[in-house]
This record gives sequence, C-alpha cells and structure tokens, in this order.
Amino acid sequence: MSDRYFPLKSIAFLFFLVLSACGPGQGGAPPSVGDGSSDEAAYLFDDSVVRTYSIELSEENREFLDAAPAREEYVSGSIVVDGERIGPVGVRYKGSVGSFAGCVAGGAGGLTDVSGPKVCPKLGIKVSFNQFVQDGRWKGLKKLQFHAMNQDPTYMKEALGYSMFQDFGVASSRVAFVRLEINNEFIGIFVLIEELDSRFAESRFGEVEGGEGNLYKDFWPSRPSPEADFINTIRAEFGAGVDTAIRTNRSEATLNHDVMSGFITEFQAARAIGPDAVDRVVDRWMDVDYILRYFAVDRALEADDGPMHFIAFGAAGDPYNGQAWNHNYYWYAAFEEKFLWPVPWDMDNSLGSPLVDSWVDVPWNDLDLECVLIPHSVGFPPVPTMPPACDPLIRSLARRQEPYRKIVEEMLAGPFSEQVVNGKLDRWEQLLTPQVADEVRLGIRRGSDVADWQRLIEQLREYLAMRHVEIAATINVVDPTGSFKQDSD
Repeated sequence: MSDRYFPLKSIAFLFFLVLSACGPGQGGAPPSVGDGSSDEAAYLFDDSVVRTYSIELSEENREFLDAAPAREEYVSGSIVVDGERIGPVGVRYKGSVGSFAGCVAGGAGGLTDVSGPKVCPKLGIKVSFNQFVQDGRWKGLKKLQFHAMNQDPTYMKEALGYSMFQDFGVASSRVAFVRLEINNEFIGIFVLIEELDSRFAESRFGEVEGGEGNLYKDFWPSRPSPEADFINTIRAEFGAGVDTAIRTNRSEATLNHDVMSGFITEFQAARAIGPDAVDRVVDRWMDVDYILRYFAVDRALEADDGPMHFIAFGAAGDPYNGQAWNHNYYWYAAFEEKFLWPVPWDMDNSLGSPLVDSWVDVPWNDLDLECVLIPHSVGFPPVPTMPPACDPLIRSLARRQEPYRKIVEEMLAGPFSEQVVNGKLDRWEQLLTPQVADEVRLGIRRGSDVADWQRLIEQLREYLAMRHVEIAATINVVDPTGSFKQDSD
C-alpha cells in the first residue's frame, strides 16, 4: 500500500508543526529509562530465590472468592512475607476470559461465560495494600499480582518474556517465582509480576518530571483524535478515549492529557502532509530506538496481544478504514515534556502458544502488504485482523528498516542469545524442580509429573532455537552469533 495523503485542512497545521519543532523532543538524546534496581522492592524480584507468600483469609471470605472468581471483588485478609504480617489487605482473583476459561465452572453463556465457581487448583491472585488502607504501601508497592501460569505448563514464558524486555532496555515489569499459600496451605507455584501503576512510572521514568506523568492502558495514539469513539463498536467497556484509558493521576486536580493529545493532533496534521512529515513527528515525540527494541522483543516472543494484534469490525477482504483496536500494552506520557514510551503487558500467550501464529502471522514491517482485513486462521476471535503496518504509527516505524535490522542483530547476540536464554531456563529449572515436585505430589499439577515438565522445557528450548534461526533469516543473517547450534541428528 502506498502511504495516504490527506487534504490539508488548514495552513494552521503547518504553522503548528513548525512551532512544535522547537519542543524538547528535537535532536537531543531522549531521557533514559530506569530498571527499578535501586528501589525498595527490588529484592522481591530476585529470580534466584523462591520466596513464600502466605495469604490469610477467613473461611467466609475464601468461600466468597471461590464461588465466583470472575467478579474480581476484594475481600479483607492479610499476607505474611519473610515473617512479616501485613494487613488488612485486599485479596481477589484476577484474570480475564482467557485465564478463567476452563478454570471456572462457567454459566449458560458457553466458553466465554466465566461466571461460575472455581474448579482449577489455582487461579491468578491480586493483593492490594491500598484497598482497605488509604495510601497503603508495602516496600513502596501498592499491589502484588501473582499469575498462576495455567496456560503455560513450562512456567517459563512470562518470566522469560518480561526479562527479555528488561534486558533490552525496555521499561517492563520485573518478575520472580514464588510459592503461594492460603491459610498455610500450599496452592502452587506462581510468578509475581510487577504492577504497572504510578509507582512503576516513578521507578522507570523518574528522570522525566519525577515520573509523575500519565500511564494509559490500551490506548493507541494513532487514532484520529483523543476522544475517538469507534473503539466503542469493538469493546464498549473500554470507553471512548483518554479519560477511560488513564491509570495514574485520575484523582489529581492537575490531570491533563496535553502530551498525548498534542501528539495525536500533530500526528494527524502530519498525515495530511505525507510520510516524511509523519516520521519527523514520531522522531520528535518518541524514542524510536526504544520502540524498535520493544518491537524486536515482541516479535521474537510472538506475543499474541500487544501493539501488533489489531481487531477490526468488517468482513475479510474489506479495505482497512482506519478503525481497529489493539490491547494489552501501556503508554507512558510525560506531563509537559513531549515524550511517549510504550510499555509491554501480558506475556502469557507467547513463545509457541497455539494462538500465536494464527493471530499475528504477517511481518509487522512489511510495507507492501495490501491493507485489507484478514481473518484469524483459527476462526477466533470471529472478527478480522489486519497487517500491522497498515496502522499509520506502526507504518512510520516500519520505514526504519536498517535501524531495526541492527537492533535485531543486537538482540540475537544479547538477550536472545543461547547463552542468555538457556542460562535463564537452566537456572529456573533447577530452582523450580522441588516446587513442581510439591505441585505433583499434592495434585495441583494435574496429568503431569516432573519428568513431563522437564520435557516441556526442553521443547521450549528447541522452539527458541527455531525462533533464533527464523529471526536471523528475516534480516538476512544466517547465524550472527553461532547461538542455538543444534545437533545434526
């Protein structure tokens, strides 16, 4: 598809672009992104230990949670960590249709009706320190979220995905494996995933106005306007615009969306001029190197959600009309400085999930693909998707072919190298073997023993070796590091 040129609505747009060229995003190095290693909670995300978290609930409250996990209502309890009891805290199950399906009895609505009681041995759990205590914190954290990893029998994929982003300089959640108990009963191995909230923003983006800016969930900034309401036709509960997507500063009197709205306005004005103008706007407002690193890891993981997976209403074969929705990512926007950063989220369906290749099955940066809606090859969801490069923001980033190639080479030699990836898997396998044995012994891990689990990890290693070769081929490098060499037999 050739890039569209829109009629110029007003000469004021051009004047606006000239003025914006004086903004802080011009020319200089972008602010650096932190990794959280110096904050109070850093030790909780040490992936070389398995820490035990023991939740305490009344029987009444536990029965309330188990009766309908998907209602996601907090009950009061306490939690004990390293001998320290913290309470009262809010406790609830967490998840979505994807994680609850098959783990609750379900209702009359079929597979996607997850209104029934808990039937799986374990479900994701969220603990809130500020649910019943105003401004409550523990080690600086507002919440703990424990993912049950029910869709990943290796228990490795989320930890590997988030750590790859972190290793490649992308602001992302830290992770650690934990043992979780309720009322002194071991309920399984979970992965602790760092919450994306205002504390996360301060930890990672503190160099920019102290990290006091806005964190948005599932709000893609190439939409026609900050209040564009077409998303309501796709997923109405997400609302129309920035006010619904905001995750920080919601109660602040100084809340504004000036940076996000400013980018959208300038971006749309640039689209009326042409691709070069669009690219200049993106360069001014975003750290392109950072975003290409995000995309390189996202595509290495073959994450099924996130920026690349668009859902649009219409029929397969219809021209893309500019209205599509993607989800499971965040954007951080500074308050005054003109800078935006994407933040990854939700890594459970990745690295060989049965859904992955059928959802985002075209190269994200292929500029020659026709911009028409295409069906999901497995028939779910029942609405079409589209080539990612048809989105105007992704299309601008896709034009950076040579910088992206160099970044992919760096990734293959670094966070996605055999030494780094298999080193993590080897370490985590050794760490978790006793915990998996406990799950098997107690019937938590159904239909599988430790040997089965280890075979699945070996299959994951083989899959990662295949991905390394595939990715190298996309940038015309056969084997840049000598990594992931496989036996001839």
